[in-house]
Amino acid sequence: KGVRAVVPCRNLALGESLVKELQELAPKGAISPVAECHYCDMTDLKSVAMFAKDFAAKNSKLHIFVQNAGMCPSTNQKSPVFTADGFEIAFQSNHLGHFLMTQLLTSLLIASAPARVVVVSSGLHIARSTDKLQPRLKIATLQDLKEDWEARPNGMVLYKNSKLANVAFAFELNARLEKAGVTVNAVSPGFIPDTGLSREQGAHGRFFMKYVMPWMPFSFIATVQDGADALEHACLSPEIETVGGKYLAKCRESPASQDVDEQLRAQLWALSEDAVAPFM
Repeated sequence: KGVRAVVPCRNLALGESLVKELQELAPKGAISPVAECHYCDMTDLKSVAMFAKDFAAKNSKLHIFVQNAGMCPSTNQKSPVFTADGFEIAFQSNHLGHFLMTQLLTSLLIASAPARVVVVSSGLHIARSTDKLQPRLKIATLQDLKEDWEARPNGMVLYKNSKLANVAFAFELNARLEKAGVTVNAVSPGFIPDTGLSREQGAHGRFFMKYVMPWMPFSFIATVQDGADALEHACLSPEIETVGGKYLAKCRESPASQDVDEQLRAQLWALSEDAVAPFM
């Protein structure tokens, strides 16, 4: 009771379908509408800014902020795909868009304390010695980052790098806001094959992800319900009401990548601030 969900989405038809489903599931006595959707495209930072500014103007509270937009570029691409804003599409969709929206809603989060921010990441942000497609963020300057995009355009590398950025951002944001009563955690919902994450992978890749991967005996594979449980835990569990700056997997604290140190956090924050400054 008393909870209202606001869903930013680029596909309003799907958003309205979700809103209708949530309304039908709402218990008696729930506020109406229990949910609403508004247009927002993470690949267009002007769209992100418009949504965030409109939200802040129309709402006095923001208690739970889930940052769940995500995409994975094609693993077969020979060069990175750039948005009209000039950034690699996964880095912008999965990190920069969230960073900009957070910057514009920070005052509202603080005014709503206690509040929680949940940044959806992935276990793939962690480098593994047997992995030829290691995540790595070279972000001393924006030029460094662009050169790395060009040098390593494989979609899986770009996706992993964006997920590493998610964790570094979550940890730094928590350090900046926890004294104001806002906790921030990075969450892995598990590897869920049956989502739209594989939409850029071509027909064979999409078929494999949707119909083959769910049946493979890997412990990291999760169902949609598993992912929902992980997010619900991060958003609502009283056990972590005052816990922030953690990486959560399978509803418990897990080790994050050793690459997420203070230098990476500070460099990513500074670079991201410069990148979104024209849209503030």
